[in-house]
Amino acid sequence: MDTLPLHKIAGVSRFNARRDEPAAPEEIAELAASIREHGVIDRLLLRIEDGKTVALDGGRRFQALASLVEHGDIGVDCPVPCEIFEGSDEQAAEVSLISFLQRRDLHPVSEFEQFVRLHVSFFLDAEQIARKTGKSLRYVKDRLRLGHLSAKVRDYWRRGRIGAELARAFATASSPEQQDSELDELEEQCCGDFSLAEPEELLERLRGESVRETNYLAVFVGKEAYAAAGGALDEQLLEGHSWFLDGALLKRMAEEKLEGIGAAIVAAEGWGWACYEHKDAHRWNDANFAFDASDGDYTEEEIERLDAIEALPQAERQAAIDEIEQIGARAILRAISAEDRAEQGVYLSLSISTGRAIVERGVVYREAGVPRPSVAQPDEDAPPAATSRPLSAPRLETIASEPGAMPSLPEPPAKALRAVLDETMDKALADVTGRNVSLALVFLTAALGCRYGADTLDLSRGYGGKGSTIHYGKPRNDLLRKIKEQPFEQALYSCCAAQLDDPSLVPGALAELTGGFISSARSKDIDLPRLMIGVASRFSDISSALDRALDREAYFKAESKNHALAAITAIDGDASAIAASKLKKDDIVQCAALLAKDRHWLPDILADATRARPKDSRSTAQAMAEAIKADELREAEANEAEDEEIDDVRLLDEEEAEEAPFLANSGGDAQASSAPAHDAPGDRDPGERDDPARGQAEKDWTIRIGESSAHHSAPMLARFLSANVETVDGARLKASELREAYLAAQGEQVSINEIGMLLKTLGVEKQRQKDGIYYLGLALKPARAAAIAAE
Repeated sequence: MDTLPLHKIAGVSRFNARRDEPAAPEEIAELAASIREHGVIDRLLLRIEDGKTVALDGGRRFQALASLVEHGDIGVDCPVPCEIFEGSDEQAAEVSLISFLQRRDLHPVSEFEQFVRLHVSFFLDAEQIARKTGKSLRYVKDRLRLGHLSAKVRDYWRRGRIGAELARAFATASSPEQQDSELDELEEQCCGDFSLAEPEELLERLRGESVRETNYLAVFVGKEAYAAAGGALDEQLLEGHSWFLDGALLKRMAEEKLEGIGAAIVAAEGWGWACYEHKDAHRWNDANFAFDASDGDYTEEEIERLDAIEALPQAERQAAIDEIEQIGARAILRAISAEDRAEQGVYLSLSISTGRAIVERGVVYREAGVPRPSVAQPDEDAPPAATSRPLSAPRLETIASEPGAMPSLPEPPAKALRAVLDETMDKALADVTGRNVSLALVFLTAALGCRYGADTLDLSRGYGGKGSTIHYGKPRNDLLRKIKEQPFEQALYSCCAAQLDDPSLVPGALAELTGGFISSARSKDIDLPRLMIGVASRFSDISSALDRALDREAYFKAESKNHALAAITAIDGDASAIAASKLKKDDIVQCAALLAKDRHWLPDILADATRARPKDSRSTAQAMAEAIKADELREAEANEAEDEEIDDVRLLDEEEAEEAPFLANSGGDAQASSAPAHDAPGDRDPGERDDPARGQAEKDWTIRIGESSAHHSAPMLARFLSANVETVDGARLKASELREAYLAAQGEQVSINEIGMLLKTLGVEKQRQKDGIYYLGLALKPARAAAIAAE
């Protein structure tokens, strides 16, 4: 091994890959301590440049040795193990870069600069750089594309002020000048703390109508088809995803492709019409299934094949999804006659999670009192598209003689239901929180002190200024109106002066600020803002605030016509609902909205929110143990009270003696009935009264529902199951019967898939038979079954 005195080494080579990425002082100190203990283990790679010997590879070790000299631990003539490199400048740059790339990853910005140096100084293209460094061509191209980043953004990233996600977002800007402008604005908004910035929000703002290649529309259309249609692409950057730059073209291609699939299905299978989510979503509010897919006419071979697929691992089941859909389609076509299919239709939508086309077959419309269209054979000479009437068909009353015509329905609602509910809850919570300092402190303390989950209280944004969350009108508080346009240093002084002059101003401003931070839409789970309403009800009249905030016309537009009629029934009786049912939906909406406003009616999801409580996070074992403990405590208290009554029974007067039968029963008389006094004959099922195991099974079923995701992902369905379904050994409940029971009880639609997903989380097994799907171990409670039979 060659050695060279330390003082002969003049410094670090200009071709050293880490020259512009100096090591941290603590890193040098740690390496110096290791050299002091063990010496230099790895040789330095030296090169003579301009008559001086410099370190081509080993700059950190050289700095550590210099540090040891400075502290007197070694002398300047200390021998350093080394190797002399005699190649060209190009070879020197390659050797240094490859050495670092193989031993330890450089910062992406440093890699970019080294790749650019190889490209500019030595005329190496991306393929040559990839071959010489051992990196993939895609990797090298991604690094070279960092040239899209402005110098300022690259510097912020290298120094750790911004992270990779934010840098990727900046790279999508149209110019370096736009990046610098956005960076300055974001730095001001975040007060210099870029960890508060949301990369996705910046990305959406810079990208405009561009669509990521993982978006369901892009997956459905496909990159090749989009490019063939002239769509511009922004290829991958920093291991991210390509972007479809023409979002309008992509959307149009997706709609045309979906409509082509629908027209082909109508022509091939003989349906009366097809409609689509992108332009007919409002029709779905008035849609109904004439037929459940699970009730298809499956052959024995198909059932065996479906069972075999279900037993496969998840990846293989996913690969067989086309086969599953084809089997289901064939079963439906066998079950519905050609004559019936001519009166029914198909509804097509796209899966947001997979980008696949979803086809709902056997759809009809529940238009009360309107005859169904007559059936006629389609014109064989007509083009296939003529069998689909998705948009321009006149109302059903005027076309009863036309085959396959689709009813014309109201225009889509102006607001989605969740958006209406979110706006209502935000306005009400902002109102009551802004007027109640105690409530504001509760919300703030919980949000700032909790471990996670404070999504609904968005404290990461300013209030009233650019990027604020929700603000209804001008601030009520004098202090807020004053500081609204002030920079922080002036606002700080204004708040200090206000607190000294009038101690009520700052707390009042804090309460109003907290109300403005509330944003229900940020929570995927609507139960979270509803829980905040439940908390607010303990401090103020939140019901009145909800009443003032609810836009009832927007609410009923977003809901189905049947829901509006049900509300009219609840508010003003059956007669009003019957009269309203003869109107068009827009008129029904107006009628329901006026009645609801006049009678201060609130939908159950808001009215019940005042009683909302946190979800039970206990395990089943914990819940059962606590329930048993509570039962034992109540039993002990009852026994103690019973003993006291027995001791005092001789002191009862004639008036008290009338209660003796009750005392005899509670005292354990063998001749007395064991039924509680308040249980009249027929009030309960005899089997339930005499079978403790059945009561425990019902209790376990309720606990399972409460602990499952169903309790918060599908609360109405979960409550229905708890109240109307029980677990019974050996029982079987058909999926379509369960869906009909839910519709009868709740008055709203639910799909077989929704029910199946919920029951799967509860551990309920299913069995596919030729006549449909059955859930094992479940049965409708007698009262619910009797109600359905009566209907």
